[in-house]
Amino acid sequence: MASVYVEVLRRAAEIVGGDAALRERLHASARELDEWMRGRQQPPTYVFLMCVDLVSAGSVGAGRARDSLERAVDLRGRLLEQGLVAARRRSLSVDDFCDAEFASSEAQGIVDAALSALVGATGAQRANLQLVSEEGLRLVAHLGFRQPFLDFFAVVGHDVPSTCGRAAEEAQRVVVRDVASDPIFVGSESAGVMLEAGARACISTPLFDADDRLVGMLSAHYEEPHAPGDEELAAIDRVAARTAHWLGAGRA
Repeated sequence: MASVYVEVLRRAAEIVGGDAALRERLHASARELDEWMRGRQQPPTYVFLMCVDLVSAGSVGAGRARDSLERAVDLRGRLLEQGLVAARRRSLSVDDFCDAEFASSEAQGIVDAALSALVGATGAQRANLQLVSEEGLRLVAHLGFRQPFLDFFAVVGHDVPSTCGRAAEEAQRVVVRDVASDPIFVGSESAGVMLEAGARACISTPLFDADDRLVGMLSAHYEEPHAPGDEELAAIDRVAARTAHWLGAGRA
C-alpha cells in the first residue's frame, strides 16, 4: 500500500513542476514531504486525495502512470468507504488552515483540510460537513465515521432529530454536551445511531453565504460528553468562516 502512495506523490510532483511546487500545493514542510516520498511515513488521507486529483488532471496516459493512478483511485475509494480517514489524518492548526490558499477547483482538498483543522482545534475524534439541498442537509465529507452513520444521516431533513438539524432550524450553533440525555435525542433512533458511531457529544456550526443564507453545516463529534470553552468555540468559528469562504459560500 505504501508504494502506491509514493508513486502518486512522485507523479504529482512531476505534474506540478517538482518537489518544491508540490510542497506549496500541499502546505507541507520539506521534512514531511521527504518522509512521504521515501515511504517512511504514510501521508495524511487529505494529502493523498489532493495528489490523486492532481494526477487525475495531469495524467497523459502512460502505461505505468495509468496503472498507478488506477491503484490510487481504488485505494482512495476503499479508504473513504471503510471510514479510515480519521485514523490517517494530519491535524492542521487553525492558523495554517486559515493562511492556506486553494483554487476553487480543489473542493475535495478544501473540505478534507477543513475537517482536519476542525478536529485539530477541538480535540474531537470525528467530524462531518453538510451542504444545503432541497431535501435537507446532505452529508458530503467526513472524518472517522462508518457506513451505518453515513447512511442514516446521508440527508437530514426536519423529521430527523439531530444537532445539525436543530442548528439549521435556529440558524445558529447548537452544542449537545451529551447525546444520551439531551432533549433533541432522547427516545429517538438518531440517538442510537450517534452513540453506536462513537458520537457522544456534538457541536454543529452553520455556514452562511455573504447574504447570511444557510449553505452548509460543520459538525465536530466527541467520544465522551463534552462542554466546549470560549477558546474552542472561537476556533470553530474561524474554521467555519474560512470554509464558507473557500467553498464560495461567503467571506472570511
